[in-house]
Amino acid sequence: MRKVLLAWLLLLAAGCAVASLGEVSPGDRAQRQSRTVETAKSGPARNSPVAVLRSPPTLKALGWRAEWELSGAVAALERLGVRAAVLTPEELPHWEGRLLILPNVRNMAPETVEAVRAHVARGAKVLATSMSSYRKHDNSSWTPNNFALAELFGADFHRWVGAPPEAAALILEGDRSVTLGRNQAMLIRPRPEARVIARWDRPEGEAAIVEGPGGIYAGEDLFAPENSESAEVLTLIGDLIQRLSPGLLGSRKTVAPVLPEPLLPEVPPSEQQISVGLGTVAHELRLRSRAGVGWSKKSAPEVRLREIRTPDKPPTLAVYSASGQLLERSAGPLEFSSAPYLEVLRQNLNGTYTWSGYRGSVEAAPTGDGLSLIHRLSLEAYLAGVVPSEVPAYFPPEGLKAMAVVARTYALSHLGRHQGYDVCAEVHCQVYRGLSKEAESTTRAVSSTTGEALTCAGAWCDASFHAACGGVGEDADRAWSGGKDVPYLKGRPDTIDPLAPSDPIAFINQPPGAYCAAAGRFRWEETYGWSDLAKTLDRGLSGTLRTEYTGLGELQAVEVTERTPLGRVAVLTVRGSRGEYQVRGDRVRWLFSGGQVGGAGGLNSTLFYLERQGERLRVAGGGWGHGVGMCQEGAAGRARAGQSYREILEHYYPGAELSRPETRN
Repeated sequence: MRKVLLAWLLLLAAGCAVASLGEVSPGDRAQRQSRTVETAKSGPARNSPVAVLRSPPTLKALGWRAEWELSGAVAALERLGVRAAVLTPEELPHWEGRLLILPNVRNMAPETVEAVRAHVARGAKVLATSMSSYRKHDNSSWTPNNFALAELFGADFHRWVGAPPEAAALILEGDRSVTLGRNQAMLIRPRPEARVIARWDRPEGEAAIVEGPGGIYAGEDLFAPENSESAEVLTLIGDLIQRLSPGLLGSRKTVAPVLPEPLLPEVPPSEQQISVGLGTVAHELRLRSRAGVGWSKKSAPEVRLREIRTPDKPPTLAVYSASGQLLERSAGPLEFSSAPYLEVLRQNLNGTYTWSGYRGSVEAAPTGDGLSLIHRLSLEAYLAGVVPSEVPAYFPPEGLKAMAVVARTYALSHLGRHQGYDVCAEVHCQVYRGLSKEAESTTRAVSSTTGEALTCAGAWCDASFHAACGGVGEDADRAWSGGKDVPYLKGRPDTIDPLAPSDPIAFINQPPGAYCAAAGRFRWEETYGWSDLAKTLDRGLSGTLRTEYTGLGELQAVEVTERTPLGRVAVLTVRGSRGEYQVRGDRVRWLFSGGQVGGAGGLNSTLFYLERQGERLRVAGGGWGHGVGMCQEGAAGRARAGQSYREILEHYYPGAELSRPETRN
């Protein structure tokens, strides 16, 4: 049966790929998407065996991407022969079916959570993905910071990942690998009663899909079109449905999910241009646009790019039409553009892909290891994609304005940071996801602060920032080894009533009111088994100290031996039978990730204390990030308290000047 299903799906995928990637305008896609949902809702919803929850709070928080993911869920189910009713939270209590689909239903009101629990109590099952039930309807966190339906999933939230190489593929029973398209997921900790169905390739061995008392939870949204258009992923979805409710899969159909028209708010003109490195594509790259993709005085609705490698010859870039006709072959880079934007799809071998949309142009160049991509656009258009990639679009307007100024300053002060382009698109520079993240609120913040940036002594400030300080920031020279004393990057308490953490343990355990208290990682806790910790620290010391490290031996002690004046860990000492080692400043965090900055498993911050509990080590802390410069969650909290973006910037960058365009002319 499984072989027959897989064979049918592989045939279906070929037809679906044409339908989903053909010449269809965003507006047409939006109309088709609307019709798909309306058709799904038109049946007798009360008695429908399968229902998909449509969450208005989630749609408001996540925008058109959430609409697309909902469309993908409905289309995937129809391709599997499952006709699902699409229910609103108000309709959910009256439903009498067997299987409830929660496709990244991030925002849920308490009464909606209770309705889901009631359905499970009467015998229904849940298939939930990604951020489902992670936030309340008003975007606030649950207490503790977890899924509201964690007891049904059989898993607790651990942390979120959103960049390669993490969350690239699932490892199923029998070591079968399934590549996913988006490299983003919620990492989880399975509860004892849960069964792990799939694990991640990276972070290696961490649970990705679990079956709990109330159903199945997957850390990535398998229903997102980038995933579910793949026959391999669709087969997996079918397996999960069959596991929860045998007999639901019916006759197959060819249905393609559709892309609603992304918001394209106008961005202010800017003479300043910026180039962004988008990384390297190993497999096929698809570019498409209703207005036509232009390059080398040529144009086509869609082109496919591949690197051609021939022994003893330089690699070349081949440009094909959608039907496979060779249009051009080049030994050098080619620049592609369209108006108002260019759709870019990074294709994987199994049919999954990553969708992006970019204003401006994209240059592709053969390297021998894949196609290198460089994106060129105006600075203000770049910021329209950076701000919502760095902070949620639902942050208060003054907080978004502060982020816009900081992002602009950071970009201006880091132009030319990389060879061949100005900035990368990841946390090493600033996270940039282009049109896929743009939102009206964040673009408005960019427009209302056009050209404004922070300066000090006539030069652009190095406007560092982080997610959440936990109630207290840190000096740049104390956070980073070899760092300079920067007057405007001085840490200070970020509490509502000014208070220095004289007792760090009490400050963490009984925190005073802080502007970033709404952050999911305002307070956090990690626990490590002693034997596993020894292996982790051995890798971390090797990666951090390199030639200074000569081996740990048997782990004997891990201690905080020095703190900064603001209470953060200044020195962490690790003692083993073969030697004693000290790690300083922000590098302490990366001891727990093999010494890789930003790597999986790193501690959230240096605001923590240690507690030995027999053969386990408990780490309790607060905040997320290095603690230098602006606290993003704190900026949002200050905006909610009535502070303007200028007041917010004055707090986080004392002594810096807000330079307006007219003052620099």
